[in-house]
Amino acid sequence: MLLINGGNHKGTNLLRDFKLILLALLTCCFLGCGRSHSDLETIGDFNIEQYFGVWHQIALIPNFFQEDCVADTHAEYRVLSNDSIAIVNSCLSLDGKKLVAAGVGKATGEPVNFARLKVSFAPKWLHWIPLVWGDYWIISIDDRYDSVLVGSPDRRYLWILSRQKYIQKKKFFEYLEEANKNGFDTSLLVYESSALR
Repeated sequence: MLLINGGNHKGTNLLRDFKLILLALLTCCFLGCGRSHSDLETIGDFNIEQYFGVWHQIALIPNFFQEDCVADTHAEYRVLSNDSIAIVNSCLSLDGKKLVAAGVGKATGEPVNFARLKVSFAPKWLHWIPLVWGDYWIISIDDRYDSVLVGSPDRRYLWILSRQKYIQKKKFFEYLEEANKNGFDTSLLVYESSALR
């Protein structure tokens, strides 16, 4: 979500975690993960308390940290402190195993802005490294906090999430239009047509 449904799954060992993080850091160095585009607008008056709870993934631009997820991808958010939230992402793999990743999101800015989070699924002892943090920005959300468009300012990551396992077609295409307007390549989006009602 932000990395929705990314990170370290339960059952991984320390050596594998280290290898994955090293690979991610090297990838970021070569691909420029650290760059940011400040022209992406996020919503104003974002209410993080209304955002807490479970969100189901409807669509995404595919990414390396979700490649093992094939079904029932969802995220749960809850409060940690005045400027951070806990994130638990879950999905099913191709062989039916439940994969779980726990992470943290920190609000950015002064005053703190939860519509622009930095998220990490790396082990806590690596949180001092800037490159283990990714952007999770709330681009658009409906008035009832039932569906949301989330992306990153570099336009590499994009998700459409819903409180239900489906979304109204009208709202889905509104999010597509908003994403296109903001420079995302929505032709890369992957989703199940059965999730649109």
